Amino acid sequence: MKRHLLLVLLVGLAGFVIGRFTSPSPAVAAPGSKNTSTTKKTPTKKSSGGGTWAVVNISDGDMFDLKYKPTKPVQMRARLLNVDTPNRGQDGHKEAREALAQMIYGKHIRIEFEKPGTPGQTRSGLLLCYAFIDGKCVNVELVRQGISKFQTRYGEGRLAAQFKKAEEQAKAAKRGVWAKAME
Repeated sequence: MKRHLLLVLLVGLAGFVIGRFTSPSPAVAAPGSKNTSTTKKTPTKKSSGGGTWAVVNISDGDMFDLKYKPTKPVQMRARLLNVDTPNRGQDGHKEAREALAQMIYGKHIRIEFEKPGTPGQTRSGLLLCYAFIDGKCVNVELVRQGISKFQTRYGEGRLAAQFKKAEEQAKAAKRGVWAKAME
């Protein structure tokens, strides 16, 4: 009962923070990248997404922990929309986790939701989002690399055309899951 109440409180807090402090600010560039801007824009209420967040942990190839510091730090776990990578103990888990970590771990990303300004969640309270870094959608890049197939568990989504094209490219090049599927 206490665990359920704590989860409800955390989800409620996350919804409040995301609803109140969001902005479409650009991702902060990684050291050595072409974009040298390191200033973060102040979050506003005019967002279509979830603002700029620091990635502080990678759980799987499609789940990670975010930290946001409006006035008090908020940390929560997020799950990428339209991708499904192997879970711990399954073949390919380590590779998927490492691929996601290489893209976003320790960096600042911009997140967006399926319905702009409206955070979605899994039944277990994970924040459902698209993650962007350096102008690219991380979710789509995982599919393009063959780390994941285009997954429609939560619906095809507003980026379906990009996911379908990325999946076709991965299939044609026999990358990742497609290399194994074509054997």
